[in-house]
Amino acid sequence: MVEGEAGSVVIPAGVEGYHGVAFGGYVAGLLAVRAAGADEAAAGVGVDFRGIVKPGVPVPLRADGASAALTDDDGAVLVAAAPRPVQVEAPAAPGIEEARSASGRYLVERRGVIADYTECFGCGPDLPPERGIRVFPARVPGRELIAAAWTPHPSMGGEDGALPPELVWSALDCPAGWAVRVLGAADDMSVTAALDAAVLAPVRAGVEHVVYSWSIDGAGRKHRGGSAIATADGEVCVVSESLWIDPRQPV
Repeated sequence: MVEGEAGSVVIPAGVEGYHGVAFGGYVAGLLAVRAAGADEAAAGVGVDFRGIVKPGVPVPLRADGASAALTDDDGAVLVAAAPRPVQVEAPAAPGIEEARSASGRYLVERRGVIADYTECFGCGPDLPPERGIRVFPARVPGRELIAAAWTPHPSMGGEDGALPPELVWSALDCPAGWAVRVLGAADDMSVTAALDAAVLAPVRAGVEHVVYSWSIDGAGRKHRGGSAIATADGEVCVVSESLWIDPRQPV
């Protein structure tokens, strides 16, 4: 947690999902670590998206030890984070072989949808492993789950091998989006409006994990999904809940 921090941050160029928009999971993780200590992070941090954050340019930052926000140059809040308990429980994780099989189907099943977003920071296949998260989720047969096998690139870890929050949260974003679209009724161009996550254990670089997600409910333009990261043995490291909204106009 960073207390009394003010200044600006730059989301690296290329860390985006939709073109010209900073990747939501990355932004959320960047703010979460500034809004909560380790104990609070284990209970949950909530991040609300109110406007577009552009990558590659300085964005004003405010953090007071209990909350954090990115703003525009006039001080209007674009993204806000504060401790907020996660209300969902993760179902049992799929087996690692199920997750590997699902990842193998991703490019075939979703090729038409991702054709314009193959460099998405979260699930784009065209970014090299050291530059993108590269979570490739697809439906698990016989279960209302989306899953992927995921090994974070070794360069993504810190000295202890653990991924920083912005990369952990990045791995939660796209899987939930696919869940509300494939298992729910969300539009293919729906966007993240809120992302809450509880970090229970470190996510290690160079180690295979299972990332999985599910649809919770939906009404009108709003859809809720859950996602989690587990070890290959099924121990849940992170659980999250997100709100997705269908756009009134194309993104």
